[in-house]
Amino acid sequence: MKEPTIFSDALRNKAISSFDDELAWKLDDIFDAIDEIINSGYAILGGDAWAIVSTQSEHIPLTYINPNEIAIGIIRGGDNIDYVFNWHCDKKKSEGWEDYLKRTKDESIKSIKKLNTEQLVADEFKDSIYYNLVYINEEGHNKLVK
Repeated sequence: MKEPTIFSDALRNKAISSFDDELAWKLDDIFDAIDEIINSGYAILGGDAWAIVSTQSEHIPLTYINPNEIAIGIIRGGDNIDYVFNWHCDKKKSEGWEDYLKRTKDESIKSIKKLNTEQLVADEFKDSIYYNLVYINEEGHNKLVK
Protein backbone atom coordinates (compact mmCIF):
# COMPACT_ATOMS: atom_id res chain seq x y z
CA MET A 1 0.00 0.00 0.00
CA LYS A 2 1.69 3.19 -1.17
CA GLU A 3 0.92 6.64 0.22
CA PRO A 4 3.29 9.01 -1.62
CA THR A 5 1.94 12.01 0.34
CA ILE A 6 3.68 10.82 3.51
CA PHE A 7 7.02 12.03 2.13
CA SER A 8 8.28 15.59 2.22
CA ASP A 9 8.68 17.23 -1.17
CA ALA A 10 12.45 17.41 -0.62
CA LEU A 11 12.73 13.67 -0.01
CA ARG A 12 10.29 12.72 -2.76
CA ASN A 13 12.37 14.80 -5.19
CA LYS A 14 15.43 12.70 -4.32
CA ALA A 15 13.61 9.46 -5.15
CA ILE A 16 13.20 7.72 -8.44
CA SER A 17 9.67 6.64 -9.26
CA SER A 18 8.57 3.63 -11.24
CA PHE A 19 5.66 3.62 -13.67
CA ASP A 20 3.70 1.98 -10.80
CA ASP A 21 4.53 4.94 -8.51
CA GLU A 22 6.91 2.92 -6.37
CA LEU A 23 9.68 5.05 -4.93
CA ALA A 24 13.32 4.16 -4.36
CA TRP A 25 16.25 6.10 -2.93
CA LYS A 26 20.03 5.99 -2.96
CA LEU A 27 21.75 4.82 0.24
CA ASP A 28 22.40 8.43 1.30
CA ASP A 29 18.64 9.12 1.45
CA ILE A 30 17.03 5.81 2.39
CA PHE A 31 17.40 6.38 6.13
CA ASP A 32 15.50 9.69 5.84
CA ALA A 33 12.77 7.82 3.93
CA ILE A 34 12.60 5.27 6.75
CA ASP A 35 12.22 8.07 9.30
CA GLU A 36 9.42 9.76 7.34
CA ILE A 37 7.55 6.47 6.93
CA ILE A 38 7.74 5.64 10.64
CA ASN A 39 6.91 9.21 11.70
CA SER A 40 3.76 8.98 9.55
CA GLY A 41 2.61 5.88 11.45
CA TYR A 42 3.46 3.35 8.75
CA ALA A 43 5.33 0.10 9.36
CA ILE A 44 7.98 -1.12 6.95
CA LEU A 45 7.08 -4.62 5.78
CA GLY A 46 10.43 -4.95 4.03
CA GLY A 47 12.38 -3.69 1.09
CA ASP A 48 14.52 -4.46 -1.91
CA ALA A 49 17.67 -3.16 -3.52
CA TRP A 50 17.21 -2.24 -7.14
CA ALA A 51 19.83 -1.63 -9.79
CA ILE A 52 18.79 0.91 -12.40
CA VAL A 53 19.94 -0.02 -15.90
CA SER A 54 19.15 0.87 -19.49
CA THR A 55 16.11 -0.67 -21.15
CA GLN A 56 18.61 -1.75 -23.82
CA SER A 57 20.27 -4.13 -21.37
CA GLU A 58 19.52 -7.84 -21.42
CA HIS A 59 18.41 -7.86 -17.78
CA ILE A 60 14.90 -8.89 -16.77
CA PRO A 61 12.97 -5.82 -15.57
CA LEU A 62 11.42 -5.75 -12.12
CA THR A 63 9.71 -2.46 -12.95
CA TYR A 64 10.04 0.36 -15.45
CA ILE A 65 11.42 3.69 -14.27
CA ASN A 66 11.04 5.66 -17.50
CA PRO A 67 11.18 4.84 -21.22
CA ASN A 68 14.98 4.48 -21.04
CA GLU A 69 15.55 2.80 -17.67
CA ILE A 70 14.39 -0.27 -15.77
CA ALA A 71 14.91 -1.46 -12.23
CA ILE A 72 16.23 -4.98 -11.83
CA GLY A 73 16.02 -7.01 -8.66
CA ILE A 74 18.34 -9.84 -9.64
CA ILE A 75 21.75 -8.21 -9.49
CA ARG A 76 25.07 -9.78 -10.38
CA GLY A 77 27.61 -9.68 -7.60
CA GLY A 78 31.31 -9.02 -7.86
CA ASP A 79 31.77 -12.79 -7.53
CA ASN A 80 29.73 -13.28 -10.74
CA ILE A 81 26.79 -14.84 -8.83
CA ASP A 82 23.28 -13.34 -9.10
CA TYR A 83 21.69 -12.04 -5.89
CA VAL A 84 18.39 -10.63 -4.67
CA PHE A 85 19.03 -8.10 -1.91
CA ASN A 86 15.92 -7.81 0.28
CA TRP A 87 14.53 -8.14 3.79
CA HIS A 88 11.15 -8.38 5.52
CA CYS A 89 9.72 -7.75 8.97
CA ASP A 90 6.50 -9.48 10.04
CA LYS A 91 4.43 -8.27 12.97
CA LYS A 92 4.38 -10.57 15.99
CA LYS A 93 0.90 -11.45 17.27
CA SER A 94 1.62 -10.08 20.75
CA GLU A 95 3.25 -6.89 19.46
CA GLY A 96 1.50 -3.52 19.65
CA TRP A 97 1.56 -1.22 16.63
CA GLU A 98 4.00 1.31 18.13
CA ASP A 99 6.44 -1.46 19.10
CA TYR A 100 6.14 -2.91 15.60
CA LEU A 101 6.88 0.50 14.05
CA LYS A 102 10.03 0.85 16.12
CA ARG A 103 11.16 -2.68 15.30
CA THR A 104 10.54 -2.26 11.57
CA LYS A 105 12.65 0.90 11.61
CA ASP A 106 15.48 -0.77 13.53
CA GLU A 107 15.41 -3.94 11.43
CA SER A 108 15.28 -2.01 8.15
CA ILE A 109 18.32 0.07 9.10
CA LYS A 110 20.25 -2.99 10.28
CA SER A 111 19.26 -5.00 7.19
CA ILE A 112 20.32 -2.31 4.72
CA LYS A 113 23.67 -1.93 6.44
CA LYS A 114 24.17 -5.71 6.66
CA LEU A 115 23.25 -6.25 2.99
CA ASN A 116 26.25 -4.09 2.03
CA THR A 117 24.81 -4.05 -1.47
CA GLU A 118 26.99 -1.35 -2.99
CA GLN A 119 30.12 -3.27 -2.00
CA LEU A 120 28.91 -6.72 -3.10
CA VAL A 121 27.50 -5.97 -6.56
CA ALA A 122 29.51 -6.10 -9.77
CA ASP A 123 31.32 -2.87 -10.62
CA GLU A 124 28.81 -2.00 -13.35
CA PHE A 125 26.03 -1.69 -10.72
CA LYS A 126 27.87 0.04 -7.85
CA ASP A 127 26.58 3.53 -8.70
CA SER A 128 23.07 2.44 -9.73
CA ILE A 129 21.73 0.93 -6.48
CA TYR A 130 18.46 2.25 -5.04
CA TYR A 131 16.33 0.99 -2.16
CA ASN A 132 12.58 0.47 -2.39
CA LEU A 133 10.51 0.16 0.78
CA VAL A 134 7.20 -1.65 1.24
CA TYR A 135 5.12 -0.07 3.97
CA ILE A 136 1.60 -0.08 5.37
CA ASN A 137 -0.47 1.73 7.96
CA GLU A 138 -2.20 -0.01 10.87
CA GLU A 139 -5.62 -0.07 9.21
CA GLY A 140 -4.20 -1.59 6.05
CA HIS A 141 -2.23 -4.13 8.04
CA ASN A 142 -5.34 -5.17 10.00
CA LYS A 143 -7.20 -5.78 6.73
CA LEU A 144 -4.23 -7.71 5.36
CA VAL A 145 -4.00 -10.17 8.24
CA LYS A 146 -7.73 -10.91 8.53
